[in-house]
Amino acid sequence: MRIPRTAAAATVLVALLIHTTAHAAAPAAVPGDTVTLPVQAALAQLEVLNEDRTGYERTKL
Repeated sequence: MRIPRTAAAATVLVALLIHTTAHAAAPAAVPGDTVTLPVQAALAQLEVLNEDRTGYERTKL
């Protein structure tokens, strides 16, 4: 029975990804600290930089 297994997996995934409770902003952590927060909050804190294409030449592929 694939449907119950798939439904259970989807339910677990949704439960992990949905931000169901309000979280206050966590104080800044220092390197080495263990920080626990929802996945969405952790991803929102990641810095996004432009891609460095120095030395890239399409013909090298």
